[in-house]
Amino acid sequence: MNKINELLEANKAYRAGKPFMSDSAYDAMLDELRATDPDNKFLHTVEPEKSDRLKVKHSAPMLSTEKAYTFAEIEKFISRCETAAAEIGLDVDDIEYIITPKLDGMAAHWDGERLLTRGDGEFGFNISDALCKGILICPDRFGPGEIVIKKSYFNENLTDSYSHPRNFITGNILADELPNEARKAFACGAVRFAHFGFMKTFFGPPDSGKDVLARLKDEEWIASCYEVSDPIDGLVIEVVNPELKKHLGSTSHHHRWQIAFKRKGETATTNVKAIRWQVGRTGVVTPVVEIEPVEISGAKISNVTGHNAEYINNNGIGVGAEIEIIRSGEVIPKIEKVISRAELDFPCYCPACNSFLIPRGPNLICENPDCIAKSCRSKEHFFKTLDIKGFGPAAVEKLATEPLNRFFEKTDVHYYIGFGFGKQQSVNLNQAIQDRKTKSVNPAKFLAAFGIDCLGESTAKKILSKLSIEELLESTSSTLSIIPGIGEVVALSIVYGLRQNLSLIKNIMRHFKFEVAAEPQSGSLKGMSVVFTGTLKTGSRADCEALAMQNSATVQSSLTASTTHLICGAKVGKTKTDKAVKVGAKVLTEAEFLTMLNL
Repeated sequence: MNKINELLEANKAYRAGKPFMSDSAYDAMLDELRATDPDNKFLHTVEPEKSDRLKVKHSAPMLSTEKAYTFAEIEKFISRCETAAAEIGLDVDDIEYIITPKLDGMAAHWDGERLLTRGDGEFGFNISDALCKGILICPDRFGPGEIVIKKSYFNENLTDSYSHPRNFITGNILADELPNEARKAFACGAVRFAHFGFMKTFFGPPDSGKDVLARLKDEEWIASCYEVSDPIDGLVIEVVNPELKKHLGSTSHHHRWQIAFKRKGETATTNVKAIRWQVGRTGVVTPVVEIEPVEISGAKISNVTGHNAEYINNNGIGVGAEIEIIRSGEVIPKIEKVISRAELDFPCYCPACNSFLIPRGPNLICENPDCIAKSCRSKEHFFKTLDIKGFGPAAVEKLATEPLNRFFEKTDVHYYIGFGFGKQQSVNLNQAIQDRKTKSVNPAKFLAAFGIDCLGESTAKKILSKLSIEELLESTSSTLSIIPGIGEVVALSIVYGLRQNLSLIKNIMRHFKFEVAAEPQSGSLKGMSVVFTGTLKTGSRADCEALAMQNSATVQSSLTASTTHLICGAKVGKTKTDKAVKVGAKVLTEAEFLTMLNL
């Protein structure tokens, strides 16, 4: 019973956005319970939610997803599907599978009027009031989905306060009072409800169960799957055939026609040597945990993130603490669990400028506008955003006190020698600046380089579709707030940031050439309905689908009677091409497809 209580407590903390147990550790406990008590009710029902909100019955059960961590488990799933297909007279070669991202946020259901949590699968809690915070319904389709935050927005703005995108979602969706950073995230349109059906356009269907396994074993393909804009924590494999899905059916916990494949990371135990505090460009002071070096997945690890002051304090991650760290694939290693705690000494003063630190939420903040570390991090952000080579952290440290605009005003190849660079280094840095000045830059990217709160590249693009960059610089919050997708909170933040940086922006702007807005695509594929299959050389499947849609094609996830063309990369099975011929679709090579676009 203690194990059930621990699982219940872990589930409760997970749904509150403050997990104390990793996903893999939770799943390992479930596996142990499954082995020792397979009939336990906890294993056969959707993990419960607790709330005082109104309970509403789902129009159809909203179940959980079965999970697999090994290829053997995937093989067992495929065998299950093939056995079921034989039972209804469906040829194994006619089974269609699709692989979609397993979104990592908060499961919900949208019925056009109400947004409901998954709840216990039969009843969910009404969270429609959360729509007022700024959740986008995208696309606006009825049915189950996931509330997620855009990965790029989270990484750029929220990693100092939240250890994981999911924690931001579960911790703020039901909150009565939102912290300022959460209000801005919602106002910027970074949070959306993503319909599960829409996910199917991300990855096309494999050819067979054998191809499913081949893809899951292909590290390069797996890596391309994780390049989507939303946080994901695995891939979902599911059967497409309606009659087979119906025959496979569901348990009280999950649908038997789908399974989630998650990769367990390699772990290691080590001790904390030191806590190093570093200052970000916005003044947030975050802990880096220095550890006794350990090797994981062929890489020697000596540092892991401590997320924020609150996290390491609550978990007792001080010098001498024993911790377990995990690294999944190429993902940055993180703390999996704390084995033994240790006392922690919090800094009172900024490690860079010695200003007094202010506790704010889970963070420590340096409010000194002249902090040298904040200046360095801002310069790094600027050079990285505009892809100006050579100006990494070490170089920027030497140039910390030099105004940003000075780099664009100087043309002397020896200019940087005075800052401690060698002659050739000075030539290279000067050349990098001059090269950037001669190449056109997207104005939205240029503005995003200044790190103005709420003015990322995507938001800048929305505004610049209505205003010129000159008009934006002189705009008011009332002007911006009427632009679709730009609310009052975002408008106020942008205008304030522009005013603070106006002189600098105008000074640097004089040295840049801006790209002219691209003409609409010619629509050379208009009337075509295409399916991509095989290993593509042009880019990821999503890249090729986007290219087709830009040229007015309709992209489909599987072959149907309406498909006009099957576009094949490498390693395409005969079953797929034969089916294309059967439905009347023309089979094209990837090269033939590109020729149609004059590429």
